[in-house]
Formats: sequence, C-alpha cells, structure tokens
Amino acid sequence: MSRFKLGLLIGGGVGLLGAAAVAIWLLRDPIPPLSREAYSAAAARWNAKSVHSYDMQAVFSGGQPGEYDVEVRDGKVTRLVRDGEPLPDRGVARKYWTIPGMFEILEMDLARLEQSAQNAAGAELRISAEFDEDWGYPRRYRQIQLEGKQVTSEWQITRFSPAVGGDIGKRSD
Repeated sequence: MSRFKLGLLIGGGVGLLGAAAVAIWLLRDPIPPLSREAYSAAAARWNAKSVHSYDMQAVFSGGQPGEYDVEVRDGKVTRLVRDGEPLPDRGVARKYWTIPGMFEILEMDLARLEQSAQNAAGAELRISAEFDEDWGYPRRYRQIQLEGKQVTSEWQITRFSPAVGGDIGKRSD
C-alpha cells in the first residue's frame, strides 16, 4: 500500500472518529436523570419558599404542545393560556399546571422508575429533570418511553415570578 493511500485511510479514520465524538457530544441529554435525592432536595427548597401565588411561562412538547402562560393564586390556577388562547377550566386536571402539581407528576414518575428498575422494562423508560437552584421548581423535564413507538413529552419553564404583593410565606388551606 502506498504512503498516500495509507495517509488517506488514517485521515479518514481520524475524521470519522472526530465526527462521531462531536455527534455524541451534541446529542447527549443535557437534562440529568431524575433521582429521588434531587427530587427531595428540590421539593424541600420549593416548600421552604412557601409561595402560593406566582406567574410562569412554560413550553411543552408531546401530547399538548405549545407555550403556556399560567397564573396561580393561593395555590390554584386562575388563568391558563396556550399559544395566546385561554383554555377552559376542566376541573381537577388544572392542578397539574401548578408547581406542586408538577412535583406530583415527578413523584408518580419516580414510582414508575423504581418499579421499572425491578423488572426488564427498566430500560424502556427514561425520565430527566433539572430543578431551579434558588426556588426548587422543576425547570426542565423530559419523559421518554421506548416501548413500541418512542413517546416523548417535555416541558421547560421559561419564566417564573412570584406575584407582586403575593403570599410568600403565607400558607393556604
């Protein structure tokens, strides 16, 4: 084999390895896997803040994609808007649009993860979450189910602010 062909072969191999490394780095999941420890620490931070009135904006993908504006007062959703259109009140499901409701979703997901770890289905469910350092709310969340057709749902809270003159430190019943 000539030096030229050998150089091409080595250069091509190095190029492929470099491209693979870049692809792996770009495709990695930046959201850490959900763990009981991270969940508990975040929930403790959120509960310590004791905020029951706030506004937030979240971007969702999956079953109900869109940009949501949520107003929560005294722990209840008082306004829910998707892509500029107000959504009707559909009862108990609205609680999942509050931070405690999101924590409830994560609690259910942790139970599913713990169950799936006990059987062969463990590799078929991936749940990731990233929590706000100061407030503790779940800033980013992703659920991927790999059984059958891959199903992904995700949210990212892009804005969070306690209500001006709100009830930080007050408890609601």
